[in-house]
Amino acid sequence: MSRCVYLLETDELVTRDIRWSLKPLDLEVKAFGSVTEVLQALSVSTPECILTRILVHGVHGDEIVGFVLVEKLLAANLQIPVIAACSNSELAYVKGKEAIFEAVLSLPVEFPRFTEVVKGLLENSFSGSNPELPPVRTASIPVASDDTRRIFEEQAGNPTLERNVLLVYQIHHLVLKELESQGEFHGLLPHQVPRILLDVTRKVCGKVSIDGV
Repeated sequence: MSRCVYLLETDELVTRDIRWSLKPLDLEVKAFGSVTEVLQALSVSTPECILTRILVHGVHGDEIVGFVLVEKLLAANLQIPVIAACSNSELAYVKGKEAIFEAVLSLPVEFPRFTEVVKGLLENSFSGSNPELPPVRTASIPVASDDTRRIFEEQAGNPTLERNVLLVYQIHHLVLKELESQGEFHGLLPHQVPRILLDVTRKVCGKVSIDGV
């Protein structure tokens, strides 16, 4: 059985971005439009965690669902980590109530940082080694660029290309983590970092040059 996470979200673009961002972790994202749907699904399977918006757009307008979901889980004695995924407008609802959630992530999604944040939470927070919930972590995820969305849209439906593009994102993130661990990184100029990533990509892909770069 594949590992999965539940997502309480009605925005198709956000759902798509989260699905793409969690593909490198081999996590299936099952999206639901209401608290009721999530609870019904929990009677069939248990996810690694639940990602939820604070507000979702329903038939009667915006509905506050994030807090309701946590309350329902507690009432049913279901110990499943819940991560709040919030836009800027939703952060005001969460302020002072962050401890209700395992973590609070900012939207929109940016690849591959969102992937690494969720991966870290799954590895460090949800291992079951400590019955006490760890301190809430707030991770700021910058806006995804139109180019990033375009790349993923263009390669949708091509399994080989999908895998390769995601692999490049993972490589880039690992390179950035390595750079951050070295003192020389802090002295780099902004334009030098993309050049380093480009050089790494060329070596991995076996390309000598890229036209126009």
